[in-house]
Amino acid sequence: MSCSTGCTPSSISGRVAPPPSATYACGTVLNLENKKSLEAYRCGGEIHGLNAIPEICLRLHNRGIEELILRSLRQGDEVNLERFGSELGPSSKELFSPYPWMDRSRAWDVFTAAIGRSVEGIDLAYLVFHEGLPVAHFVLWGAKGQHKFRELTLRIPTLGLAVADRLHNRGIGRLCVQFLQEVAQQLQADALELTAAMQNCIAARLYAACDFQEIGTLRIPLGVDPSTSLVECKGIGTWREERHMVYTLATERAWVVRDYLLCKELEHAAIDRV
Repeated sequence: MSCSTGCTPSSISGRVAPPPSATYACGTVLNLENKKSLEAYRCGGEIHGLNAIPEICLRLHNRGIEELILRSLRQGDEVNLERFGSELGPSSKELFSPYPWMDRSRAWDVFTAAIGRSVEGIDLAYLVFHEGLPVAHFVLWGAKGQHKFRELTLRIPTLGLAVADRLHNRGIGRLCVQFLQEVAQQLQADALELTAAMQNCIAARLYAACDFQEIGTLRIPLGVDPSTSLVECKGIGTWREERHMVYTLATERAWVVRDYLLCKELEHAAIDRV
């Protein structure tokens, strides 16, 4: 997979959030702070929705990676999700567990459902390719979700990310996080939340470097994605307590975002007693 020959350096837009219905111009979403280490390229002049971003060429300098291809998850990507799973060792699969990696027959159906939600824009899921192979997968679960809390409507998608074991410490994870932060701003989200396994100190440092703050711990069910309702999760047998972190975009709502997430922690802690 490669970028079209007509690629030219993209212009970097300002950090002004467009209306929720705004579409995505290839490359312009990448308003990243570390511009010296990243170049974004515009692949043609077409406009695309955030759930249908075509192939974008990215280059990370001084990391031994000449070119990466980033695009939205799309129909038929079950095989690429399965291939990505083969890039993860047992420990990585345990740390990133929205899919039942070890149950191939069940995993394929879960992949299909995840692709459908992304194509519809319910979630926003992406793949990164290097030399034709999927090497990173990252998601905003609940991109369209709204939460009623104290007479307010909050939009707080959940961020998920995994990078192939062989390409750790190359800057790919930071790129993916910053990309999703820009997408969240275009969605006019109030905040992003995520969880990281307690033993995954490297991920916690990455998220802290991207301005996520740790607010507590959240018990999560394993083998299902965070868009699954708490009611549906009551039958899940395996849960794990993880670091709970938040990145706030709507600073004027920071207090209510934090209160909402703390209430969520209490609800999840009590799920096995319901």
